[in-house]
Amino acid sequence: MFQVLLFIVFFLEISSGLTDQARPKLNGIRFGTSTKDLIEWSPNIDPLRSNFTVCSWIKKKSHTSHPILLQYYHPGYDSGMILGAEGFFNQVVGTPLYLQDHSIPAGKWYHLCWTWRTSPFHFTVFLNGVNVGWRSTRRRYLRTGGKLRLGNGLNIKENVFGGNMFRLNMFNRVLSEDEIGTLASNMCTPEEPEVDRSRSIRWEDILMKERTGSVIEVSTGCDSGDDGHLEKYAIDPEEMVVNQDSAHNEDLTDVSNRLEETERELAETKADLSKQLKGILLQLHETKVELEELKKSKI
Repeated sequence: MFQVLLFIVFFLEISSGLTDQARPKLNGIRFGTSTKDLIEWSPNIDPLRSNFTVCSWIKKKSHTSHPILLQYYHPGYDSGMILGAEGFFNQVVGTPLYLQDHSIPAGKWYHLCWTWRTSPFHFTVFLNGVNVGWRSTRRRYLRTGGKLRLGNGLNIKENVFGGNMFRLNMFNRVLSEDEIGTLASNMCTPEEPEVDRSRSIRWEDILMKERTGSVIEVSTGCDSGDDGHLEKYAIDPEEMVVNQDSAHNEDLTDVSNRLEETERELAETKADLSKQLKGILLQLHETKVELEELKKSKI
């Protein structure tokens, strides 16, 4: 009898452990509206340097002025990645992308995805599985050794996130529109195996990161495995304005191209000046040698 009781206790402990391991993926994180409410760490960005997809479920507590969900930055350089919690302002490798302001209401869940590829250099934003904007980017790659910051964005009060985040994952490839659509349609359902294998930065690992301010872990209502009872923000794809390299973004692209051309010209000028300087130094050295030989001949 005693052995049976021991077995039952042991079984319950194992079951509890498995439940604890599975539960975190169903929990969300709530951020306050203070600039101190954030999660920040130095991730391994190597798998994401040239292609990535970032997806997250979001529920804002209040309507703030263009809240920033995520920022990847490298001290001393331009922000490698800025992702807006409403999809309005975004930036990757120094290239901004402004989208239609959808004024998403507070208190409702919605899904955002960002994809970026380098062949060709292309940045796209999806809201609830719908392509709402894209543009070409500068011909650069993400710089390794930076920091990833969630919740506080640009460290500006007007841009703090202030809301709930759930299942934020960063994938090491560009997910297809069908894959993104599936993610946007299944808030509480685990990722498909092929999609799951592409996760380089995983939600369950983010839940274990150190938090500052009033950031806490909260229930999302997904414990039952069904999201039918959750209040979501519904959009009509036919009414959405897809911002495809608008005139404003085309102007920014022209500026970006001119900057790259100027950088190339400066690099060429620097190389020419370096070559000329080496020639001058060589002439000075030869002149010095001749003067020394002239002095010796006079002696």
